[in-house]
Amino acid sequence: MKQEPHHNADFQQNAKSLTEPLAEPLTGPLQDAERLSDAMNHLDEELIEEARLVRQAQPAETQHAAPHPAPGSRSGKRIYLRWGAAAACLALCISGGALLLRQNGPGAGQQNPLAPSSTPQTGSGPLVPDSNSASRSDPTPQNHPSGLPLLTITEDSGDAMGFEGYMAYDISELVDANPWTEDAALDTLPVYRNPLKSWGETDTPAGEPYPVTEERFGQMRETLLDVASRLGLTPETLVITDDAPSEEEAAAIREKYADIGEEPPDSLFAPTRLMAEQNGLRLEVEPNLTVTIWLDPPLTLPEGYYFGYYNMSYGQAQASAEYLMQQYQGLLAMQQPVLNVFMGDYNIYAQQSYSVSYFEGAGSLTEQILHYNFNQIQFYTGEENTLDLIRVFEPDLSDKMGDYPIITVSEARQLLLEDHYLTTVPYHLPGEAWIRKVELVYRHGLYDEFFMPFYCFYVELPDEERDNGLKTYGAYYVPAIEGQYLTELPLQPAIFN
Repeated sequence: MKQEPHHNADFQQNAKSLTEPLAEPLTGPLQDAERLSDAMNHLDEELIEEARLVRQAQPAETQHAAPHPAPGSRSGKRIYLRWGAAAACLALCISGGALLLRQNGPGAGQQNPLAPSSTPQTGSGPLVPDSNSASRSDPTPQNHPSGLPLLTITEDSGDAMGFEGYMAYDISELVDANPWTEDAALDTLPVYRNPLKSWGETDTPAGEPYPVTEERFGQMRETLLDVASRLGLTPETLVITDDAPSEEEAAAIREKYADIGEEPPDSLFAPTRLMAEQNGLRLEVEPNLTVTIWLDPPLTLPEGYYFGYYNMSYGQAQASAEYLMQQYQGLLAMQQPVLNVFMGDYNIYAQQSYSVSYFEGAGSLTEQILHYNFNQIQFYTGEENTLDLIRVFEPDLSDKMGDYPIITVSEARQLLLEDHYLTTVPYHLPGEAWIRKVELVYRHGLYDEFFMPFYCFYVELPDEERDNGLKTYGAYYVPAIEGQYLTELPLQPAIFN
């Protein structure tokens, strides 16, 4: 079985430990972070890289991994500090725990604006809500006097080493087809509750898969059958299975836990995905309703096209994507498909890469923004000039909290300068002069309680520039929702100041 294409994680050799001690000894959680950093300094990075490759080689059905992020979100990209994984680990122990500044009731925060008039209706899935959808599951958040529920911002979970950053010689090389622009005339945007978020609802430990309900399995089944039909398969003859371990595998799991005197958690035996195979296609659907389509054998593009992960030009990516759109028009099921050639960043070997996807371009600007961030179909290459798999992103947006006022770019920029941002970058904002780009995106990770818009500022990190001229641009996120509708604002810890 071919490995799933992935964004490479750049590991640095010859990791160096920090040479300058802190002015005062660390205590409490920071002391623990220091001890963790000391331990990490003794890890051979080749071992870390080997472990990473082993995990990537595992087929999806053997992993209880977090659902894949949609291409509208860049947050899956991680790079590593030049001064080594150990120091990065220490910094992330600090930066990953951004403080949250409590507001003294409604109106105490900075002014912001947000909300859309309607939400998209397309052939890409049955669970995209209509404009009047406002259903909310318990527990119900506290309400603002306007009637809109107050929103809680989820800190970055810090569940991966490295930080969100992009290497390029110039910020202009980092591209995407985001329909939002700085002159967009938007006063409001919608916010949705993450249907998989279990805070206050279950006791699911961090790192374990959320329990999948029978209702969710029903939605997963409907989504799988819908995608199968759009691929031209015969849904009536599909045999749908799940990823629950066999009796033999379950016995092996219990034996391993018995060896250490513990009981395995029930979640290890619960199914989390549904699968089906037909006509050389293997379909897998995750609880967030993302469908992965594996091609066996992979589709080889005709002579004259080049579809590869590295050293594919923007023009080659565009041409290949247009060819693939012709092959999979039924799967796209879009009125006005918009090509999204995105990324354009480099690895440490100065190899540039692009990814390609499509989203619905019909509808209002708000609808286009929602499609771009949530509903895309992405094509992946494995070997040179082959299509190995396709992902269909169709998250459940049925639990709409409401349309919220959002702030302007200039207001967000001021909040950024006042340290009200989320980031995995282990550097404090180097200054306003280093801000290179801003775009509006939705953060919608597994651990986010709400799917809400943020302004993402790309900031050049002067300490990370390489000898060959490659620069690193770190991602700093400022909530786009007006402060009076938030229970708290993110605030970076004083250790960075």
